[in-house]
Amino acid sequence: MEQARNYLKILRETTPKKPVIVWQGGITSVGKRSILSHTGSISGKNEVIKAAFKQNGAILIEYGGRNLLYTALLISYLMDTGKFMKLGKNLGSILGGGGNNVYFADTCTSKGLNLPNIDPKTLEKLKNVIGEIGTLLKNPIDLNVKMFDMKSVIQVMKILDKLDYIDILTFEPGIDWEIMNANLMKKLNPDLNFDLSEMIESNMKTIIRTIRKLSKPLIIISAQTFCDADIIAERNKIEDMFRRYKIPVFPDIETMSEAIIKAIEYKKFLEKIKLK
Repeated sequence: MEQARNYLKILRETTPKKPVIVWQGGITSVGKRSILSHTGSISGKNEVIKAAFKQNGAILIEYGGRNLLYTALLISYLMDTGKFMKLGKNLGSILGGGGNNVYFADTCTSKGLNLPNIDPKTLEKLKNVIGEIGTLLKNPIDLNVKMFDMKSVIQVMKILDKLDYIDILTFEPGIDWEIMNANLMKKLNPDLNFDLSEMIESNMKTIIRTIRKLSKPLIIISAQTFCDADIIAERNKIEDMFRRYKIPVFPDIETMSEAIIKAIEYKKFLEKIKLK
C-alpha cells in the first residue's frame, strides 16, 4: 500500500510537466489469470486502477503497445508544434472513396469523436474548388480523383482550417495508390522522361508546407493497402518526410481515433489543474 501511495505521489508530480502513458494488462478474465501466474495478486481491481490513473493525469492504454506508441507520437508532435492545446473532438476529414468515408465516420463516432456538418456557405466554397461530380461534399469530404490534385487538396485544407467548429483536420493522401500508379506508368511507358517517384515526393513536400502553416492540427492517415516490397519502401520514405516535420502519421483509422481520445483526456487534465 505504501508503494502504491508513493507511486501516485510521483505520478501527480510528473503528469503536469510531462505526459505519462501507462500500458495496463489484465483487463479481461484471461488476462487477469495470466497476471496472477506471474505476479501473484498485486494487479488490483481495474475500476480502482483506472480511477487512480485518471485522477492523477496518467494516460491509460489498454490495448497494446501499438496504441501506446502512436498516442505518445501524437502528443509529442503536437506539443512540439504548439498545437496540442487546440485538440478537440470535432474532425474535418478529407478522404477519397465513398466506402472508406462511411467506415471512417462509423469508426470515429464509435470512439466518441464528432464529424460536424459543413455549413452552406462553406459548402459553396468547396463546390467552387472541387466541383460536385464524383465527389461528396459532406464531412468526411470525398475528393474522389481530386485527392491527387494538390492545388485542390490545399485549398480544401485552408477552407476547413478557418472553421471554428472544426478542431482537427485529417487527410488520407492515398500514398500507396500513388506509388502503385507510378510503378504501373513506368511499366506501361518505359520511355517516360521524368521520374514519377520524384513527382510524388514533390507533391508531398507541397502538402507538408501547407500543413505547417495551418492553425489547426492535421493528421495524416497512410492506409497500408499493398504489401509489395517496393511500395512499402517508398511509403516508409514518404511517411518519414511527414514525421521529420512533426506531422502525425497513422496506419489506420482505429489507432488514430484511440490516440486522439487519449490525447484529449490528457489535455483536459492539464486544463483542469491550471484552473486550480
